[in-house]
Parts: sequence; structure tokens; C-alpha cells
Amino acid sequence: MRKRLLFSVIGVSVLTAMAHPIDFDKINDWTGTGPNRAALIVQFNTGPEQSNPGAIVWGYRWEDGATPNGVDLVKAVAGNSERLRILIQMTGDMGYTLDGVGYCAPGRELLHAMTYDLDGAAADPRISFGFYEPNTYMGQTSAPGAEAADFVAEAILDALDTHVILHPIDYTEYGYPAYDYDWWDINDDAAGIWNAGWYDGYWSYWTGQEGELDNLGYSGLGMSSVYLKDGDMHGWKYISFSEEDPDWLPPVYTGDITSSACIPASDDDTAAEYYSITGIRLASPPASGLYIERRGRRTIKCIAGTK
Repeated sequence: MRKRLLFSVIGVSVLTAMAHPIDFDKINDWTGTGPNRAALIVQFNTGPEQSNPGAIVWGYRWEDGATPNGVDLVKAVAGNSERLRILIQMTGDMGYTLDGVGYCAPGRELLHAMTYDLDGAAADPRISFGFYEPNTYMGQTSAPGAEAADFVAEAILDALDTHVILHPIDYTEYGYPAYDYDWWDINDDAAGIWNAGWYDGYWSYWTGQEGELDNLGYSGLGMSSVYLKDGDMHGWKYISFSEEDPDWLPPVYTGDITSSACIPASDDDTAAEYYSITGIRLASPPASGLYIERRGRRTIKCIAGTK
């Protein structure tokens, strides 16, 4: 399994040096019932030329006596969300990996824009899976051939109902999984945000208790092996191997991106400072998109044009 432990200390900007606490009482979108609560946090890497929505937060509840794990968390939240879409794969005895995450643009279905490049995956020398001949050295027992594209198309179609793409070329079916997530993409950027990868980048897994995002620790276990405790935060951050590892961005409680002008709203006479969502100081609020307004010690997330 390709994982990279993050031990290096990264320089932080003025904005990202600020504390980013997660407040469960501010979460708008909850899945499940019961007295126990956990937060799912997802942060995309949209590139230097694009704005990043931040660390998007959803809530999950469960009843006493239940023992949900990290897989149950992401599947349940995605299944209940109008905008969150995920790609997972059974990769071995340790269970599932989270391989791709999408966030639909308002009123759009990202899955309609999903593409899979079988030719690219089959020709990728980094991928040990044999699409046309089984790689028995890796324990692969059979090969899907050209039908792989059909299997993927069917899995995407099924995900229109579940919001979860179950990667069909997996360990259970073939004895070895196709780590081909770099070849899953969307063909319309207006449909939403999508990050997927294994060799170009990957979704890193972080866990901790309710509090500061910077206090989350890199998980040494996969999500199938991590069982939820009341007050848990489970963070997923996409890391590109061609860029510096990103810091956690300010939290965005789902619903605020499209329905709220600023959070938290407060009266403050302190002179305002404006930043892009990635921490670049701005002379004035932008004409469109998300931005950060700072007044003294307060940080307010805004949507341009609605404040």
C-alpha cells in the first residue's frame, strides 16, 4: 500500500498559522441518529490557480452499542449528501481505501462528468495490475480485459443512487486490486471538484478528538480498522506528490458555501483584512467566489457578492 508519513514541518502563511477549531455545534449537515457524534472533514487540493473551498465538515451520529468504523462514516455521509461523492476500493485483508473524492457544484451531478481511461491505466508502468493478463507474481488470479471499462461505467451508474463508487476491479474479485485511481477524472470542471490518485497523490487520513484541526494526527491504520469514538474528528486531505504538503484550511460547515454569506456573523469595528481561501492577502473583497475576512482576532468566511 502506497502511503507517505508526513513528518516534515512546513512553513505556514499568516492565514494558515491561525488556529482552526472544529465546533460540532456549527455543523449543519448530519447523518444518522444517536447521542454519539463524529465529524468528517474533507480538504481538496484544487491547484494554485483555483480557490479551495476549505476543510469541509459534515456530522455523523450513531446509537450506543453500535461500532461504526471509518468506512461506515464516509459511506453514510456521502450517501446522505447532495454534493459529496467518493470512490473506494477493497484492496486487501485490511479493507477499503479512499481513492477519490468529489464535491458537486450547486445543482450539478459530478458523476455525470466522470471518466475512466482504461488505455492510460493499462499502459501506466507504475500499475502492477494486469488488465489483459493476470500478474500472478502479485497474486492476481484473473484479468478483466476490455470489459474493465464496462464494469467501471456500471459502478458509476450505481453510484448515482448511493453516491459511493465501489471500484469493481478489486482484491475480492481479482486477488489483487488495480491501483489505477490516477486515471479516474471528470471531463467538466464546472461539474465540481474531484481529486483522485495513488501514484500522483493520495487521500491522507487524519484522526483526533474535537478541537483544533492542527492537532489531528496522521492515522497509522486504514479506515476499515479505525472505530469511531464520541467526539472523533476524521480528516481526509488530498496530497499531491508534486507539491508541498498543504496545511489545514479554515473549516467550512456544509451549507455555508451556497447558503450563508459569512460565518460567524458578528459586529466588529476593527479594520478588515481580506484573504483568498488559500491565504493570499487581497486589497479588497473579490467580485465572486469564497474569501476570508479577518477583523482583529475574528475570522469570517464569506461568499463574495452576498455579504
